[in-house]
Parts: sequence; C-alpha cells; structure tokens
Amino acid sequence: MARVAQHEDPSIHLKENSDFAFQRGILFERSILENSGERLIKELRFGDVIKNTSQVIFHDFRIKSSHQSTNSLQDAINASLQFFQSISSLEKSVHVVAGLTLRIAKGVLLPEATLVLDVLVVDNEGSKPRLIVGEIKSYPDRGGFTQRSSLASARAQAGLYVHALDLTIASESLENFVEVSRIGFLVLSKPGSNFPSVRGNEDFKWQAERARQGFEQMETSAAALNGKFAFDEDLPDQELLDLVLHAETNFQDSCVGFCERAPTCQQISISNDDGAFLGDEVVRFLNGLGLSAAESLSHSQTPQNQSETDFLQRFTYSESDEN
Repeated sequence: MARVAQHEDPSIHLKENSDFAFQRGILFERSILENSGERLIKELRFGDVIKNTSQVIFHDFRIKSSHQSTNSLQDAINASLQFFQSISSLEKSVHVVAGLTLRIAKGVLLPEATLVLDVLVVDNEGSKPRLIVGEIKSYPDRGGFTQRSSLASARAQAGLYVHALDLTIASESLENFVEVSRIGFLVLSKPGSNFPSVRGNEDFKWQAERARQGFEQMETSAAALNGKFAFDEDLPDQELLDLVLHAETNFQDSCVGFCERAPTCQQISISNDDGAFLGDEVVRFLNGLGLSAAESLSHSQTPQNQSETDFLQRFTYSESDEN
C-alpha cells in the first residue's frame, strides 16, 4: 500500500519502522510470556478476559522460546494444527496459547498465507470452546489518549486473525464444536514500564468482516488475471500496482494516519458522493443514500422509495431533537 501511495504521489513521505521499536516489541512480548505467561495471565484476570476463579493452562508454540516450543516454522504449524484439531476435547479450563501458527490455504494471489497469533485465549468452561483473539503491542496504553491510528492498526490485525480462525475452523469442519468470539482484547504496555495493560471487550467484528472482504477481493483479482499470469510466478511490479490502484476503496475514519493512501481514498469518497469523507457516523446515518440525495430530501424533496423515506424520518427527528 505504501508503494502504491508513493506511485500516486512521489512527494509523499513514507514512515519507516524503527529498529529500536521493533526490538522493544520483541522484548516486551517475551517478558510478558515468560514463566508460562505469568505476567500476562495476571493482567488478563484483571482485565476480565479470564475469571479470577478459572484454572489456566499455558501453551507455547513460539519458535525456540521455551522447552515447550517448536524449532522451526513447519514444526510450529504442525503443532498448532494438532492443538487446533484437539480443541473440542481440551480439559475444561481456560487455555492461554502463545504463537499459534496457522497456514491458510486461501487467497489465490498468494497460494497460502502463514499467520502467527500473538496470544489466543481458549475458554473451555462453557458448552463449547470459545476462541478469544488477543493482539500484543508495545506502545503505552494512555486510556482515552492512546493514538487512534495505533489502535486502528492493532484492531485491524486482530480482525485478520479472527477471520483466519474462521477459515481454519471451516477447513477442519469444526463449526459445530468451536466458536470464534468477535470480542477480543489488546495487550499494550503500562506507560514507562514493560508491564502489560490489557484492554478487554474489544469488538473486532467489523475488522474481521473487512478481512473477509479483502481475501475475496484478492481471489477475484487473481481470477481476472487467470490465463495472463501463472499464479506460481511473481506478477510484474506494474501489474501489482494496477491491481491496487483500480481496486474498490472503502474510506473510513481509521484510515487517516493508518494508511498512506488515505488522502487518495478520501478524494474518491468525495467523488462518489458517499459521505464517508465526513466520517463513519455520517455513513451510518445516510445508510446507503448519497449526499446529494440526502441534501435534496432535507430541502423538502418528496422521497421516491422506502430508503429515502426512512432517511427523511430520521433526519426530521434529529433536527427537531436539536431544536
């Protein structure tokens, strides 16, 4: 996405990842998962992700991180799949899993994708196991002052993992035995320390849906190229750029500061008359209606269908409520 943004505007300044920040992230994750996740589990209880009365079992699939861990990526994939297939018969307790590694045979542009989940909580105290996704980031949790773009990035990543779990469950025919929760958690750091701060009750429903749509768009784009390029070969750079440049966009509030193409997609939103450039709340209020149509209705134009009638009723009600 950054390359596409720079292709559209060569003067754009792209952010570079800091080696220091990257290393701090590794050390932070390692510190909260050592001693069988003792430090993390304590905060998961405090954040109401795990009940204080629950027995917790820790599983570690990270590569070369402990006596319990695997020695290679393939080992991690095999061990994770074996664990996944045994979820429905796990001991009746809460299981905290570090480094669960999933190979997703989905998406034709990439024959397969390998995803490593930071932390997964398997709540097996109910009628069937419930999978709860967690995402670990080392930046400080400042409550209502935490940078929105950083939170948006973490939530998007967690949503991708939720969808990956959906795909894995479907491929293993476990839909009737395992449930993937749309409510998960973020693990940030406490300001000025390497201790974790858990933000529970995070809703990843829309992020998971966006991930699903993204996977489907990749497949559709790849299918459109079938016959011109072999899928086991790299596409030319210009062709890859063109795929993104001509793909459908979906501008949202969280795009600002999160994606380098946000200014371009915002302009596309203005051209499409969809109201997204005014914010997510406006999009929800319009409910599929274009801005021009909404403006005409607000100036007493007669609604032509049920959608316009519904908008006019809500608009009239909100206007009278303000007065």
